[in-house]
Amino acid sequence: DNHYIDMVKDGNLTGYYSQSVGNAFDDFFSDEKWEYFESENGQDIVEFNGDCFRDNDLCHVCVQFTVNENDNSFEVQYYSLDNEPQNLMTWAYMLDKIYENE
Repeated sequence: DNHYIDMVKDGNLTGYYSQSVGNAFDDFFSDEKWEYFESENGQDIVEFNGDCFRDNDLCHVCVQFTVNENDNSFEVQYYSLDNEPQNLMTWAYMLDKIYENE
């Protein structure tokens, strides 16, 4: 366990307050893995990797959250599908899928 990972898993994304990130991701993804690392420029990063179905195909998702411990906040800074970086605008679509069963 890691303090930064716990911050993200126990926290909420803006507009999605009924479930913590950890609970929502656990319900939606399979084969989940959470990791922490410090970026080359000193940022605290929590990375999530998991699998989900998209258009009936199993795909791999990677999400990186930048964590700001000073104000207990975090935000998505990177998102990929099957190792292909995605525009963060498509992240809103993925979030709707993750939280659609609320």
